[in-house]
Amino acid sequence: MSSLSSTYKNLSTWPFLKNSYPAKFMTIAFLGIHIPLIAFCIFLIVGDLHFTKLNAILIVLLATLVATAITLYIFYSLLAPLHASKKALNDYITLKKTPDLPVTYTDEVGILMKEIQFTINTLNNLIEEKKDISALLSHDLRSPLYQFALFCRLIKGEMDNDMPNRQKVLEICTMAEKLSEEKIQQLNAFLEAFSQDDLHLYNSQLQKVPLEVIVNKALTNMDQAAKEKGITVQRDFNPGITVNVDEEGFTHVLQNLLTNAVKFSYNNTAVKIKATQSDAKTNIEVVDEGIGFDPTHASSLFMRYTPNRQMGTQGENTTGIGLYLTKKIVEQHNGRIEAFSAGKDKGSKFLIEIPA
Repeated sequence: MSSLSSTYKNLSTWPFLKNSYPAKFMTIAFLGIHIPLIAFCIFLIVGDLHFTKLNAILIVLLATLVATAITLYIFYSLLAPLHASKKALNDYITLKKTPDLPVTYTDEVGILMKEIQFTINTLNNLIEEKKDISALLSHDLRSPLYQFALFCRLIKGEMDNDMPNRQKVLEICTMAEKLSEEKIQQLNAFLEAFSQDDLHLYNSQLQKVPLEVIVNKALTNMDQAAKEKGITVQRDFNPGITVNVDEEGFTHVLQNLLTNAVKFSYNNTAVKIKATQSDAKTNIEVVDEGIGFDPTHASSLFMRYTPNRQMGTQGENTTGIGLYLTKKIVEQHNGRIEAFSAGKDKGSKFLIEIPA
């Protein structure tokens, strides 16, 4: 690899240095320390024996400075494999660029480069396999479920009023349609988790966005559910507040919290969105007056497929993965999220804190 210095390559050909990275440093350090002594001895042998003390001091000082400069330069050159390893990791994380580190060196840093190369190749293959599995699940499972739900609706629409056992068939079709829709919801949540597991945000993806814009987008997909339960969504924040976020990802965060708030709220209550901002951070709260939860379960709510999931106040199904993804996205914004409740039927509050 061209980014490796010739110093490291050459020293790696010496039999007694080949398998030891520290030995390379110690050898250079030993030579560097003794250059002044060697230079002085050479001067004594080939030079004028009648020299002053000042000349001796100047010779030793000059030789020491030269030796120090050469030694430091060689030390820096020996760090080239570590610099290459760091760059390889950074390029893969930020650019998804697969590196080409050398795997033939046998000292400690050579083994490190070999393991980094192997790990990245393995990880890259796993990500590609995961994409293939996600595509397979999406096509081979989600499409039939959608078709099954559609067939149920078509059967219900084509049924005559005088059809024998009409009510029984209608109930069966309704149950089948509901079951397929629940499975579609679970499959969508699974696929989303599958795709979000390697989520990573970079500074280039973050932008200043008015919080009100994100709230409006988040409310779009759950506004009908709120109206059906007579739930009002109240805003309590300065319209001028902006957040430095990935707009799509953070919209998903608020949408999930608001959807949950409506799902677990009783009819004709209120869900509140509050926000405050300082120079250092932005705090966002989603508060409801719903079923709440046991305070000891607060942290487990954010687990993948949490064991403490509950049904909505009207029997709405939950997948147990939404808050897991929400927490993951918030943490990718260098933020944190916490859940609070005083207990059963005492409502809940979810607090997000992100850098301003």
